[in-house]
Amino acid sequence: MTASETVFSSEYLIRIGFVCGDYTDPAFVADQQLPFVLEEPVLGFELHRGFGYAMLIGMDLIGTGDLSITRDGFARFIL
Repeated sequence: MTASETVFSSEYLIRIGFVCGDYTDPAFVADQQLPFVLEEPVLGFELHRGFGYAMLIGMDLIGTGDLSITRDGFARFIL
């Protein structure tokens, strides 16, 4: 179930990793970092065609860390 409707879709167990670092630092190069991969797989669902984002994460994943978003668009997720 989504916030607006009930849909049927394929589901997958996926591994999620985050490239950690300060993306505002000019010396930071994300391609040279190994990702931090969550130990437990996450249950994922296929998004419908036309969905505007590549991925949408829910509170089950956000709840594993601390997420803060400021009004100027800066976001920080600490695991």
